[in-house]
Amino acid sequence: MREIVFKGKTVSTKIWVEGNLFMNSGIPFIGKTWGDFFDIDFGMGFEEVIPETVGQFTGLHDKKGKKIFEGDILKRTIHCSYRNSGLAYDILFQVPEIEGMYGDRISQDDSNNSIDLWKTDFERIGNIHDNPELLEAK
Repeated sequence: MREIVFKGKTVSTKIWVEGNLFMNSGIPFIGKTWGDFFDIDFGMGFEEVIPETVGQFTGLHDKKGKKIFEGDILKRTIHCSYRNSGLAYDILFQVPEIEGMYGDRISQDDSNNSIDLWKTDFERIGNIHDNPELLEAK
């Protein structure tokens, strides 16, 4: 079973936080433990986050072990060995928002070839909120 974790950028400090997601009157809050939930009225524990920055953990990690969240930008470098050309090119893409899609459809079993590909070929290099320029056509 995959870990259910969210990340979002705080309204007050614009710093990324990870943890449990709590919605209060349509306003998202993220906190480390559910025990923090009871401190929300006192401004402790859960922090209000910017709604459009909230992303769910996909259950996957990149080749450096970083968690991959919805809205992250990933890079995969493809090396071309045709006639020893030595050419390489990068493919960049955004992790889509697909609620509830990751858990049962992707196994973390190391014998699964698709998971091996994620672990060895993909690197998280940013996200659509902090680095939208990465996805601009060159």
